[in-house]
Amino acid sequence: MLIVCDFDGTATKLEPLTYLAAKFAPRTAAGWKRQLDGESSLREVFSNGFNELDVDVDTLVNTIVRDIPLRDGLRELLDEVRGRGDRFAIVSAGFRQFIEPMLAAGGAGDVELIASDLRMTEDGIELLFREQPVCDACGEHCKRADIAALRRGDEPVLVIGDGYSDRCGAQVADVVFACGDLREYLDASGVAYRDFGDFTDVTAFLRATR
Repeated sequence: MLIVCDFDGTATKLEPLTYLAAKFAPRTAAGWKRQLDGESSLREVFSNGFNELDVDVDTLVNTIVRDIPLRDGLRELLDEVRGRGDRFAIVSAGFRQFIEPMLAAGGAGDVELIASDLRMTEDGIELLFREQPVCDACGEHCKRADIAALRRGDEPVLVIGDGYSDRCGAQVADVVFACGDLREYLDASGVAYRDFGDFTDVTAFLRATR
């Protein structure tokens, strides 16, 4: 089985990018959901938020590592996955420079990670979005293509997610664990899912399906 897990708001107890936006880019944070519900793409929303920032990357990283813990049970889930011979990957619409320090602080620095990058320049923070095709189904650079690239043959796929960036990928998964806004979207779309509180829920599911 391939397990594909979102990071922001799923692997973490709070959504790091939303937290940083509220703290350092409040104008963007106030209109974030409205922009996504309108005609703005996720990448456009991210770019607008970082354009408002006037702090360096180290300050942002230190803030989220200090303030935002990982959800409980990730290490135990990883041990279970590896013991079964399954695969686990974090696939994020966010940025490696934030995610890697948080994983390391939570004792999960060895996880396979697919994410975009960012870097400091003289003009501020530059976002280096990873190459992804525009999805025919949702019109975004979404995780459906990532799942297709990671999947081996007809391998079953379990997706864990919480929000906007997980919508399309959840619709091609065999099993979905959902929390946050993703649950509301899946309810409205008629897609079955299991409630996700923390990673112990997924570990229990895997043990029950051995």
